Amino acid sequence: MEVVGLYGYSHLHVSGKMFSISRIKKLVSMFFVVLCFQYVIIYMYIYAQSSVPYKHKLVPRHVTTKEIRGPTYHIHEVDPMPLGMRERYESRRLLVESNHPKLISRREILNEYRHSSSAQVVDESGRFTSLEQETNRGETLQCGTCSLVSNSGHILGSRLGDEIDEGDCVFRLNAAPTLAYELDVGRRTTARVVSQGGLQEVIANASTLLDNHPSLSTVFIHGPDHVFSFGSLPKLVSHLSSKYPKLDFYKPSSLVNSEMNADYERYTGKTRISSGTEFSSGFHALQIMKDVCSDIKVYGMSPQDYCRLNPDSTVPYSYFKTPSLPECMVYDYHENIEHGGQRLATERCVFSNWAKKNSINFYSPTWK
Repeated sequence: MEVVGLYGYSHLHVSGKMFSISRIKKLVSMFFVVLCFQYVIIYMYIYAQSSVPYKHKLVPRHVTTKEIRGPTYHIHEVDPMPLGMRERYESRRLLVESNHPKLISRREILNEYRHSSSAQVVDESGRFTSLEQETNRGETLQCGTCSLVSNSGHILGSRLGDEIDEGDCVFRLNAAPTLAYELDVGRRTTARVVSQGGLQEVIANASTLLDNHPSLSTVFIHGPDHVFSFGSLPKLVSHLSSKYPKLDFYKPSSLVNSEMNADYERYTGKTRISSGTEFSSGFHALQIMKDVCSDIKVYGMSPQDYCRLNPDSTVPYSYFKTPSLPECMVYDYHENIEHGGQRLATERCVFSNWAKKNSINFYSPTWK
């Protein structure tokens, strides 16, 4: 490298190229100008955002506290989540946590067109399959008048507990309790209709759902055929059967499932598979009760058009779970989810048609 002075000018000679010091200064100045220009643009954008309505601002989505500890464990001061955003966030979180939408497996779709190879024994009526042969008493439940208690918040404040207990048999869904709700839902339980995914919750609350109900005689479990042969469900049923030898455990037979699919298609115009739906425990319960009861009274189940006629309804989806989202919000979620949901409002169309052909009546609210 060589520095040469000529006629008062300074030059830098590097590898055979000439660069004037003034040119280097200009390049450095331009670099800083470009760098500062970027920050000017950013500050201008932030200033412009301050005059835009709040919903268009760039705000953190998951801010839940004023202090957030970053990757370097420094505490950063941030704005709290606005109330409106907090409500939307909590609603979405509760929907996902409470419903756990599931995809329909390829195995289940194929089973629609196959005969089950299970060695489980079907009862004499061909309607129910025993899940535990060693302790099963071989007596299929038969009742005169039956009460079905929905899990909906419509039952709260009804004071129908005594009327519900007057039925020969009282059916309840999944892990719905009676303790602390006796005035509205009654005290007795004769049968529970439980989804294969809800059995864990029943076991977790066995002290209040199974131990304290001497009238409980039967548990009906519904789900895809393959879960009764593989996975944890057979072990759970075996455990319950050994712990509660007086209980009978059944699942609906393939004949009953076929009838449910046929009725759903007949009254809604869609097949269960094509609509991407799983039948709810309430759907299974009413189908079972049509076989074992001569007269059915349903409590706390809203009609199909309830949410349309009462768009601002705040009735909770569950009478015992807190916090519980509004029933209509959950129904709308299930009606619009593409796969794995339960078309709860659409099922009411099937129920109303069943009520025309069977002795089925609905209370709190009353169906027209």
